[in-house]
Amino acid sequence: MRVSVFVGLLLLGPVAAFGQDDDPKQLAQKILDKGAALFANKDAAAMAQTYTEDARVVALTKENDSPHYKVDIREGRPAIKEMYADLYKTLNEPIKPRNRVEYAKRIAPDLLVIHGTFELVEDQGDAYSFVQVRKQDGDTWRILSLQLFLIPKS
Repeated sequence: MRVSVFVGLLLLGPVAAFGQDDDPKQLAQKILDKGAALFANKDAAAMAQTYTEDARVVALTKENDSPHYKVDIREGRPAIKEMYADLYKTLNEPIKPRNRVEYAKRIAPDLLVIHGTFELVEDQGDAYSFVQVRKQDGDTWRILSLQLFLIPKS
């Protein structure tokens, strides 16, 4: 009994340390709304600055008729900047991106995990799932890790 109470206190203790008014989901949505607006500007350098120097992006893709998944990994700001530059070259139509937070949790005072969906054009087309780990850098929450699931709906 004592062990379970102790484990419970260990697990619940950090929640109180983040503050009663600190809602991770609201914080995450605010961060992602700014990110969507920045993405709409199609500025690869600005997007790369939202990442830590040593950030990692893992994109998982699959063609409709293939049973296999492909993994594309980009590491570091220069590679991530190049990734956005290449993407923006393919976007000829107007975009109105939208991120929706499905889940957010602070793992530590300066570490936030976000699970959500991304739409290239709000409420039109596919919504792609993602998981981000963000690290606080002063007043900025930079992406440390992004997993993006570019899987078409069947």
